Amino acid sequence: KHSMAFDEGLAWNNSLRYDVHNLDSSRSVAYGDVNKIADSDMRQQYLEFRSEGAKTFTMMGDALKVTPYAGVKFRHTMEDGYKERSAGDFNLSMNSGNETAVDSIVGLKLDYAGKDGWSATATLEGGPNLSYSKSQRTASLQGAAGQSFGVDDGQKGGGVNGLATIGVKYSSNDTALHLDAYQWKEDGISDKGFMLNVKKTFR
Repeated sequence: KHSMAFDEGLAWNNSLRYDVHNLDSSRSVAYGDVNKIADSDMRQQYLEFRSEGAKTFTMMGDALKVTPYAGVKFRHTMEDGYKERSAGDFNLSMNSGNETAVDSIVGLKLDYAGKDGWSATATLEGGPNLSYSKSQRTASLQGAAGQSFGVDDGQKGGGVNGLATIGVKYSSNDTALHLDAYQWKEDGISDKGFMLNVKKTFR
């Protein structure tokens, strides 16, 4: 992350993120007298760069910070191809794929510092997709040599993406507990849930 501060609470923030996920999966194959489990593993890489301008307002004796921001986000996803095992002719093979997108982002972030180690945060972010492209993925079955078919994951650009989070945090000495609820939508797919993070510092 890189941040450049200016007068009157203005700032220019840039961040670069890189994730690597090693995924294992299994698929049940039940067809007639066939009852098998197909196993596979693959790697997914995700690269994201954000650049945004922000202005922070402080209230309640600096206990509450309100930060509206606007900017742009570039993201690129790469997924390795994979070959299933253990299901004979029903093993599925799929080629690698990639996805690239550019989004406009506008958001508002709230940070509240309470007493006795308690704090709270909330973020509301959204914006239209400006550019989107992805490669065509194809798959084939081991028992159908020479035959392949297209695979569509349902993701598509051109819509409005969004993110909403709210969370509470408690910090005490060397321990921090953070609970977040989130709702997320991107490229036509959505997700929601909770995240619990516990951080312990050993000295």
